[in-house]
Amino acid sequence: MLSPNFPKMAHLQTEPVLFVFKTPVTEIQLSVTLNFNFRFVAAGSDEADYSLHDLTLRGEPLEIEYDDYMTYYYKTELDSEVPSFENFFKKAHYKSELVFPGYQSRADFLKDFEQKFGTCDAYKQIETFYNWVFKTMEETPQ
Repeated sequence: MLSPNFPKMAHLQTEPVLFVFKTPVTEIQLSVTLNFNFRFVAAGSDEADYSLHDLTLRGEPLEIEYDDYMTYYYKTELDSEVPSFENFFKKAHYKSELVFPGYQSRADFLKDFEQKFGTCDAYKQIETFYNWVFKTMEETPQ
C-alpha cells in the first residue's frame, strides 16, 4: 500500500486536433494531441502543490501506411519555469523515425513541419489550451 505522502500523478490531454501537413509530394493528415503529467505533492511538503513532470506533443499520421508517431517530449522536473509553447519546440526532444517522402533528412522534415505547424489553426488551439492550463495553475490558491 502506498504511503499517503506518496506524490500522486495526474494526466491531462487535449482533444485531438486535425492538422493537414503538405509535404513536397503529398498531403498527410495528422491528429495532434498535447499531454500534461502533473505531480501532486502532499500537504506539508516544502514543494509546490503542483509539479509539472513532463509534456508530450504527439502527432499521429491518419494514413494507414504510417505506423510511427511524431513525439515531442519535454521533462520539466528540474526546471524553474515551464517554457512558452513556442519555446517548447526549441527545448523538446523529438522521438520518432518518421520521415515523409520528399525530404532529404529528418532534420529537413522537422524544420518544415515546425514552420508549417506554427502558423496553422491546430497550433493556435493547442497553444490556447497550454496557456490556459498554466494560467489556471497560477491562479489556484496553494
